[in-house]
Amino acid sequence: MAPPAANSGCGQQTRYNAQGVIYPCMETFMRGLPHTYRNIAADEGTLIEVTINTEAGGNWYLQRNTENWILIKDTEGKTPDAAITIKPDTAWKLFTKGIKQQAAIKEANMRGDEKLTEVMFNMISVMA
Repeated sequence: MAPPAANSGCGQQTRYNAQGVIYPCMETFMRGLPHTYRNIAADEGTLIEVTINTEAGGNWYLQRNTENWILIKDTEGKTPDAAITIKPDTAWKLFTKGIKQQAAIKEANMRGDEKLTEVMFNMISVMA
């Protein structure tokens, strides 16, 4: 029987596996974005893009509707109001409490409203 980390789709060993395993983990982690932004006021339609910048990653879009933030798949051609690009290893460590927020911010590229970009670095997707 393999150790629990090898059996888990998001175990510690996963980040060193093939790209097909990383994406499902990041997809799961990103589901925490609406909760992370829940107390952030913004105009309806405000759009935030989060990019994990390798083939193992992808793009996720968070949009403000009348009542809350939601993950969307299609931006319908709208340019994001804020964007964060982060390396997969940094994202992994950030979302699993393996790196401090300020260290992750230094390694990321951000554009747009700082009030919107820096909130993402508060997200924790795995509790230890």
